[in-house]
Amino acid sequence: VALIAPTGVYAGISVFPGADGVTIATAGVNVVLRGLSINGQGGNNGISMTAGNSLTVENCVISNLTQNGILVNAATNVNITDTIVRRNGGSGITLLNGVKATITRAVVSGNVNNLGIALYGNTPSTSTVDIADSTIDGNSIGIFARSIVSTAILKLSVRDSRMVGNSYSGLVVESDANAAASLTASNNMVSNNGYGIVAQGAGAKAISTGNTVTGNPSAGFSSGFAVFESAGNNTVRDNGANIGTITVIAAQ
Repeated sequence: VALIAPTGVYAGISVFPGADGVTIATAGVNVVLRGLSINGQGGNNGISMTAGNSLTVENCVISNLTQNGILVNAATNVNITDTIVRRNGGSGITLLNGVKATITRAVVSGNVNNLGIALYGNTPSTSTVDIADSTIDGNSIGIFARSIVSTAILKLSVRDSRMVGNSYSGLVVESDANAAASLTASNNMVSNNGYGIVAQGAGAKAISTGNTVTGNPSAGFSSGFAVFESAGNNTVRDNGANIGTITVIAAQ
């Protein structure tokens, strides 16, 4: 299934109250959305997926929804590329339930009351999300990964991206019930958020390498009952004091 605008043209979808812009709920389907402008006019979600084999979103603009820009609640494959998700009442992108996703060259901005990109482990499953070359700014938390149940494994990697101006934190990995939740952050700019990079809860682990973490007044690095490892090659300056145990590991 493909919904594709002509090259260089955005096809507009207005989303009105009580509705989602694009709904995907068919097992086995492969969906490609390209060149769309999905604009909320009181509508719920820009894209909502609860079943399907894969979702590809390329060169789209998704904005002004009352809930999420993109919501995927299915054990499916997701690829989001060259897409802007901004000014939504909920989170920009929410991923749940065993999703495997790559997000590349995205801008997730101005979701001021909620999260830029949110990954939740809410079922016995393994969720893997890789984010690269993206800008996440002006949200409450830039990127947030939380494992809620003990058998939900989360694996999040973020590289070569900018988490800036998010009111609470740039990057957060959090575990409940000793669930395994890991964050690998490499070569990112994490600046002018409340906190920089946060790992919280037994079972959570953050590895930080080559990041620039500056101007975060609450803390640059923060670890609460979690494992936080630094490769020792991060630039961490002009933040509030680091919190918790930060372990420097040798390069290999």
